[in-house]
Amino acid sequence: MEYPKRLQSSYVNDCNDSKRKRLNVTTTDSNNSLMKFIIHFEDLSNDIIYEIFNFLDFRHAYDAFSNLNKRFQNFLTNLSLPVNIDMSSMSKLDFQSYYKQIIIPNIHRIKFLHLSNPFSIDIFLTHNCIVSKLIRLETLILYDIQSKDLENLLTCLISLPYLTSLVMSNIDEGRVTKNLYHEIFHLPMLKYCKISFNNYLLMESSLHISINECSPIEHLIINNDFNIHELSALLSYTPQLRRLSLSNLWQCSNEQIISCPIKLNHLTHVSLNMNNITFDQFEILIKHLFFQLQVLYITITDDKTYLDANRWERLILSYMPYLRIFDIQWEYFPQKNVYTADIFMIESFRTEFWLERQWFFTSTLESASDGCYRVLFSTNPYRRKSYALYGNPSKDMISNCQKNKINSVHHVHIKQEQTIDDCRNYFPNATELTLSYDDINVDKNPPSIILNHIVPLIQLTKLNIKVKSFLFKTMIELLYSTSNIHTLTIEDVCFDKKELVLIQQTEIFQLVSTRNKIKYLTINSIYAFEEIKLFIHLCSQLECLRMCPVYDDFEGILQYLLSKNNSNTQCLFYICVTDFSSEEIVTIDAVMESKETIDDYLAKRITQDFYDDIYFWR
Repeated sequence: MEYPKRLQSSYVNDCNDSKRKRLNVTTTDSNNSLMKFIIHFEDLSNDIIYEIFNFLDFRHAYDAFSNLNKRFQNFLTNLSLPVNIDMSSMSKLDFQSYYKQIIIPNIHRIKFLHLSNPFSIDIFLTHNCIVSKLIRLETLILYDIQSKDLENLLTCLISLPYLTSLVMSNIDEGRVTKNLYHEIFHLPMLKYCKISFNNYLLMESSLHISINECSPIEHLIINNDFNIHELSALLSYTPQLRRLSLSNLWQCSNEQIISCPIKLNHLTHVSLNMNNITFDQFEILIKHLFFQLQVLYITITDDKTYLDANRWERLILSYMPYLRIFDIQWEYFPQKNVYTADIFMIESFRTEFWLERQWFFTSTLESASDGCYRVLFSTNPYRRKSYALYGNPSKDMISNCQKNKINSVHHVHIKQEQTIDDCRNYFPNATELTLSYDDINVDKNPPSIILNHIVPLIQLTKLNIKVKSFLFKTMIELLYSTSNIHTLTIEDVCFDKKELVLIQQTEIFQLVSTRNKIKYLTINSIYAFEEIKLFIHLCSQLECLRMCPVYDDFEGILQYLLSKNNSNTQCLFYICVTDFSSEEIVTIDAVMESKETIDDYLAKRITQDFYDDIYFWR
């Protein structure tokens, strides 16, 4: 609506003495003279305030207005006002308070609910009656749910009459033996479904082609392994499907695909990341399932038959006549003395058929630890949300790779360091950056200087560092220029042991530790106790930590992180220690029994296939 948008852009000032919000409004009288006057927030009409409240998370509105006056208290208790609850990041104490004061009294009004740790999800699922009372719920997001709880959850959700959007991921590698998809297809109003699992979903039996059952799902995203032999059966349940995304479509054998023609008259957008799928098998899917396709994103590895441009042309003209966006990424490890042939095959994508549709491609030859591999990818990213930067484009095809701004991209992934200097694109709306090349040239300019011509560093909120032997001091320099980062993931940051103490005393370390906004830190490598402490000192506002066990003093790091009196962890309320051995359980139990020094944490052990994770929440 137009009115709330204008209010959101107005200047808002909080009066300390009266807690009243005032809007500065400038208008023009009949004599064209400017008049400026102030409208108090509480002077706005009920309809406008109601619209504003619709934009707010309910707990934020509750904190801001519940004690203001009787009128706003009435707004918050108004039965027609929907309640949006986002508890994706909340301490145990705050959660318990909101659970009693907000969730339980308003359970029948909740429209949106987001939970993202196994403790809070357990509280909901322990009492099935709570879930069944979410009679107005439209969107449910559950991250880190345990596999054993999925069946009971879906059984309860069937009774919810307005649930149209479901997002869930499991926290463990437990096997889901129940036919999960059948349970999802029974949800009567579901339009959007996104599921992500840590393991291949095992079923008691294969899916069968649907005869009478059908789901209203229009947008389906599966972010786990899915067998290509099950795809036709899966789609037979979703005749209303418009968008489909599969993050790993695969097969474990070379059996011939049995695919029955299925009417999918509304399916126009498909995104497939394929593994061990031949072009012959892919062609069967296209012929039987994707006739109405308008947008196709595909990622393929190894199979060079996908470079047959003439075959693609015939397939598109005959079976995808409405295709307007064709986005492909292909990579494989070439054998010796075949580079010339590869280039010739890639050149075949520059004929009139491709050029008149403005489908342009380029190729790179990348180096990897076990040999070189070639990559072909589209140079027109259309509206893709993520973009991978590879090595230098082939000189014979570089004319199609023009320098331009790509506004749609939110995540930029740099896979080779030389790409940084040679990048021909700028991503003005990027908020996430991933660096994952093999090593870093220490003789180059600081990363903040050379990266800023690719993405606006000050705008980034997520940073993933997967560079081999990325120096800690280099990371600090990068964080100095990315002060709005709230999520940091690191894998192989290395330290100069002699400088561990000295680096904390440097001016840049002090500045970064004082002003950075990092709340979520994931450490995917094993470090020493003192090195972990350095990360904690750097991230003074840290709330959630995920890490591997330290290699020198596991008991010491647990006592440090869980201590009541540690000033460096006052904001920290959620900790996950992954990949610990059964022998370390004794150490964890001993530390948790130290009630005098350890804060009031809940602990949960999650058993994986080959290791265990433990979670702490306070």
